[in-house]
Amino acid sequence: MGNGTVVRYGVFDQRNRAAHRRAQSSRCGGDSGASNWNGRTGAAKPKVLIQRLRQLERDGLVVRTYDPEVPPRVEYEIGVPGLSLAPLFAHLTEWGAAHLGRVEEARRAYDADPARG
Repeated sequence: MGNGTVVRYGVFDQRNRAAHRRAQSSRCGGDSGASNWNGRTGAAKPKVLIQRLRQLERDGLVVRTYDPEVPPRVEYEIGVPGLSLAPLFAHLTEWGAAHLGRVEEARRAYDADPARG
């Protein structure tokens, strides 16, 4: 792959393309545009999300594609330099799946503690 090549299936390798498509479809309707993530990320406001994506673009980790259709469409995809992070994301995903129950339990306990309210 040449410098600046866009890899449409993101941080996942060839074996995980189908899983990525399923996750992408269920989370954001199959479109990776920032506006399509509005309300789906939980913590990030659209303005903050776009700022972060622009920073990642500046760092060369993502590629931004603008399509001047009506309405305008912007798509962010992982670039070749960002692919080196794939093993890290894979481990984080595995860790999250293994520990999600404990994290949710800790959140419930934290939220239920009157001393924290």
